[in-house]
Amino acid sequence: MLSQVIKFMVLVLFALALHSCSTVSDTFRTAELTQVSFQPTQITPGEYTAEIRLKIKNPNTYAISAGEIKYKLSINNDDVANASFDRDLAIQPGAEEEVVGKIKFSYTSDRITQEKLIVEPYVLTGTASIGLHMLHFKHQGDFASSKK
Repeated sequence: MLSQVIKFMVLVLFALALHSCSTVSDTFRTAELTQVSFQPTQITPGEYTAEIRLKIKNPNTYAISAGEIKYKLSINNDDVANASFDRDLAIQPGAEEEVVGKIKFSYTSDRITQEKLIVEPYVLTGTASIGLHMLHFKHQGDFASSKK
């Protein structure tokens, strides 16, 4: 009789554990990266500043934090910037917040052309530490640079 009670208790505990696992997975949702933008500004020939903007939506019922953002910028397959920045920002439940990082980099095209401005492809890739998750991003576009 005692062994049947113990088996029953083990089954009840197992059922409760399974139920709590499904509840936890509904509670913790991954934040959504809704937009990535990159806006460079030339300060001198070959020297640029830029803003990296990430819009992050929190689908949870509790606040989550935005932490370290790591990025790599490549222009015409040349790596020109590879670094990170930290943002200590709380994203409220159901809210969408913008995380902005400012960077500085140097780049001058080696393409041969008669044009003063040269348009080349860029790729911005990286990760954002948001809450308990790591979000990956990739943004591509055209970069206008000065001639050597």
